[in-house]
Amino acid sequence: MRDMLRYVDDDLEITPAELTPHDVGGTSWKSEPITYLPAFTDLAPDETREFKADISNRGLVLPGQEHQLRLPYDLGLWDEPPVVWIMDPHEITAEKILGWVVHRAAKHYADLAFIVLAAQPESGPLLRLDRTTLSETLAAKLETMKKFQPDKYAALASVDDVVRGLEEDPVFSAGEWEKLVYLRSRRDRFNQATLKKAVQALLVPLVRRR
Repeated sequence: MRDMLRYVDDDLEITPAELTPHDVGGTSWKSEPITYLPAFTDLAPDETREFKADISNRGLVLPGQEHQLRLPYDLGLWDEPPVVWIMDPHEITAEKILGWVVHRAAKHYADLAFIVLAAQPESGPLLRLDRTTLSETLAAKLETMKKFQPDKYAALASVDDVVRGLEEDPVFSAGEWEKLVYLRSRRDRFNQATLKKAVQALLVPLVRRR
């Protein structure tokens, strides 16, 4: 995996750190920091020339999906958009729900709000979420995580417990909120009240058992 993260050519050099395990079972690993040297530009400031990668090996509930990687601007990287594999949106949503309920990371909550707003008719929609598929996927992912991390998930006996955690009002520290870089230019529209309304009014009904 470290070799796959490493990259070198005349324009770019990427150097990963050693991978360290997230859990005792070795089902999740992290490389941090991964540094990069962009010889093709002088625009990137020194303090931002690093990122991290999280790699999980816990299996999938749903098949992956092939999509073209489209950008809203031309970087001159390719003539035709490449095809990439992504997780099914239902599985992405289920993992982020569990991530929020267990770890209370603001980034998971913001992602959930974006996903459910993107699934609304007025958004195109950019993606589709089926109530039954999402509920079943969430239940399956919960059982998987209870097996891999029983201590962290001990309080979640069923999807009903997860839903109750999702219904609770979010509390974000100022530091967490400021770290959500992709929201900085949209604070007027995508604020904390918007996130809360999206998750509680739109997402919770999708996963709550009837």
